[in-house]
Amino acid sequence: MNPFDQIEEETKFLRIEGHGIDVTYEEGFLTLEEASSYFDRVYAEADWHRPQMTFGDGVVRETRRQVAWHADEGLTYEYSGQRHKWVGWTPSMLELREKLQTKMGIDFNGVLLNHYADGSDYVSAHSDDERDMEEGIPIVCLSLGAMRDFVFKHRELKTRHVLVLKSGSLVSMAGDTQKVATHTIPKRAAVVDPRISLTFRRAIRRG
Repeated sequence: MNPFDQIEEETKFLRIEGHGIDVTYEEGFLTLEEASSYFDRVYAEADWHRPQMTFGDGVVRETRRQVAWHADEGLTYEYSGQRHKWVGWTPSMLELREKLQTKMGIDFNGVLLNHYADGSDYVSAHSDDERDMEEGIPIVCLSLGAMRDFVFKHRELKTRHVLVLKSGSLVSMAGDTQKVATHTIPKRAAVVDPRISLTFRRAIRRG
């Protein structure tokens, strides 16, 4: 085990602050029944594709993980050299956006979706610090489906927190979290069920 790791106790609500990090975890934003229903609806409605990425060996190939970007009209999103053209909000995504807006008072204008077929699908360590993100607005991730570890690591202190994301839970990353820390969904061979993450954002409209 990494000596810097902090494995968080199972809890329904947790806030981690300090050294620029401001992360909040909340279990039960959706009930398990609601989360299961939304999983099926979102999976059926999303405009899934597999982007091409340059991997550590320098080879460009499609990711195993499926991705979709849904947003307000004309709002594109670019990261890791990939430019995602906008696709309009679907009925299920509009419902979830409204629930989040009611809870947080933020008018989210886009959502990035990731579909992990099983524990072999993952996201490597990164920060959501793209220039398209509106500064000062939290990035909020809703998890549906299989439980997966969410690991974030402070760039300078090397401390890591490991959260277990349950279906229907929220993780909010605010403050300078994206500047001082990275986060990842690591591989987990024991996970055989799929997961969908919906990461709601406030993006800047550029000309």
